[in-house]
Amino acid sequence: MGSYLASSSSAPAFVSPALWTVNVQAAGRSSHSPRVHGLDFSRLGSLSVPSALLVSLRRRQRQRRRHASRALQDILGTSPETSSSSSERVEVSAPEQLLQQLLQGEEEGGGKGERENQLAVEQEILLKDEAYNVDKELMAQQEPKEPALVVEIREDLVVVRNGFGLWQQDKPGIWVVFEDGAKGVLITIKEDLCVICLLEGEVMEGETVRRTSKQLKMRYGRALRGRILDARGDPVDGLPWPDEWLQEQSVLLDEKPMQMRSPSYRGLVTGVMGVDAVVPIGRGQTMLFQGTDREKDRKYLWPDLMCSKIQCGQEDKDLLNVCVCRDLAEAKEMRSVLQARGVWEHCAIFVPTTGSFGEGTLAIHAAMTFCEMSNVEENTEATVLTDFEKPFEVFNTLQQVAGKERAAKGVLCDPKEEKYVSMHGTIVAESIAERRRFWFAIVSRANNSKDGGSVTLLPWLWEQQGGFDYRKWQAFQNKLEEINAIPRISDETREKVIAKVKEQAKADGIFFESGVADESALLPSGDGVPNWEIEEMKSIADGHVLLKPPSNPEAWSWSVNMYNSLARLGTDALHSALISTDVSALRLRMLQGRDSARLLHQSRGEPMLNDTSGGLELEFAELLLEQPMAKNLSIAQEAARVIIVSDPDNKRLRGPDNKPSLKNLEELTEELLSSAAGEALQEEIQAAGIVTNYTLDDLRTLVATWR
Repeated sequence: MGSYLASSSSAPAFVSPALWTVNVQAAGRSSHSPRVHGLDFSRLGSLSVPSALLVSLRRRQRQRRRHASRALQDILGTSPETSSSSSERVEVSAPEQLLQQLLQGEEEGGGKGERENQLAVEQEILLKDEAYNVDKELMAQQEPKEPALVVEIREDLVVVRNGFGLWQQDKPGIWVVFEDGAKGVLITIKEDLCVICLLEGEVMEGETVRRTSKQLKMRYGRALRGRILDARGDPVDGLPWPDEWLQEQSVLLDEKPMQMRSPSYRGLVTGVMGVDAVVPIGRGQTMLFQGTDREKDRKYLWPDLMCSKIQCGQEDKDLLNVCVCRDLAEAKEMRSVLQARGVWEHCAIFVPTTGSFGEGTLAIHAAMTFCEMSNVEENTEATVLTDFEKPFEVFNTLQQVAGKERAAKGVLCDPKEEKYVSMHGTIVAESIAERRRFWFAIVSRANNSKDGGSVTLLPWLWEQQGGFDYRKWQAFQNKLEEINAIPRISDETREKVIAKVKEQAKADGIFFESGVADESALLPSGDGVPNWEIEEMKSIADGHVLLKPPSNPEAWSWSVNMYNSLARLGTDALHSALISTDVSALRLRMLQGRDSARLLHQSRGEPMLNDTSGGLELEFAELLLEQPMAKNLSIAQEAARVIIVSDPDNKRLRGPDNKPSLKNLEELTEELLSSAAGEALQEEIQAAGIVTNYTLDDLRTLVATWR
């Protein structure tokens, strides 16, 4: 088969001038393309192996020369001088003859030695660059001699085996350059692998990678508030570019050290009663939200959190709420909602350019950096609202490839070490340090600064569909195994016990009949993450808010499951006005009442339940946990509701069906606040942020008349 061979008459001064290329029309790709001498023919179509090998060898020579010619430009920011070139086409009728010459040259080490020399020159230049912030002496002594190579590509994520040019000492956030000129940003490192977000160009497996001294940077300025931005801080909403000067800052920053953090917290007022009163969030915390419906939660509940407010008495502080959306369409919809609610001027939205895993993770870091810069410059109380699905995909990609690498090396889990558990190709006990380091690089950026201001992180996660039912099914199977393992009982007794367990399982809606050929048919699927990943994030975050489906699915609302939620801060995260109403004692009584109803079989509405001084109607108190979306409450409204539900004999809270009514609670709240005592409550909260005992007594006396 004939092809065309072109020669270049000139090249950069430090590169060999002989540059030969082969022009071939690729006929397609094959998933089973042959590999000879480490060369990949997946992009060479239907060429014969000798001709394809010739093309690949010529291409590799060309890539090495381009790689060297770009070294000074990428590392030092300058371009080497090149002279004009001309090419002459010559038909090659016998590529097999040249093939033997090329293979001989490769085996003699000419190509390999040339590449090592080029990498050595680049390394020497980089070590002299003061902007490259690593332990250069350690790197020079311990960095491997083999070059860093691409081992797998998934969407915009490129997994690289560390080596000469990219090593464990490199910090996330630096730009890297691939052999054929593509560029990306280092996100994280695990074991002897790292994952890179590809931002420019295309990459093939087997390409070499090298670091640069440049960091991925983004823009910041107050003029960017009220805008939709990408991960580099550039407006993407189509509006005019800001007139004022914009600062630049690295996107991936280290968290603030402990000596710069304040242990004194302030409450984050969301206007959602079930959060502010029962699972309070402190400014500077990371509070995980576990939602129930991925699309509805984002559309209807996220705008409520973007309307969070400054506490009374702290109006001098600046407010900033930042959201990370999946794409530009979702960002524009969020902007319209926030504009209609009059809070858009205090907000900003970040979006990944492509919506892929790597850029989604960079957008989260950019949102955190934007808030940190605002905190430093303007003493801002900032909040970042995002989902954590993209970062989970980034690290899971890395750990799955790491599992393949270990399996290829024959590194297996020692069966004597029972604490080592394999999850999706990763031995958790072995990799927990890398995984925690990856997550702490995000969650630890939330901080409560001693200099004033804070950055609060509110990440969301959703469990995959069928996850809860699958866990119940697994628990049922484990129970059956335990019963079958019981020694010294008759078969008849064993069958009776199994029958009783199956009966209970059927009552709980657990599938147990034989008929599922493969357990994988029961595995959770769809959008979201596995439950074990959510549980791991709960152990890292400062607390978690677990939501449950609302009582009316057609009208989406907040419905907080306080019994499975956790707030690691107590009164420090509560508003002082809510503390005045003894809401923390109410929360404790709700927990005790629920346990008594569940474990002691006491009536939920039984008088004097758990409290000899006044009793608690648990169904009244649980009205605080559900709230319609887009109806954020003021602190005065929240305090009034606590006072109303604390009276167990308040008959006006019940509807026509004698059940507690949320609508009645809303009406009674407005009635209470319109009274003289209610007006006094609002004035005291506005002036001092608290409610006096005198006013509380008047309010409780008024509520008692509603019995």
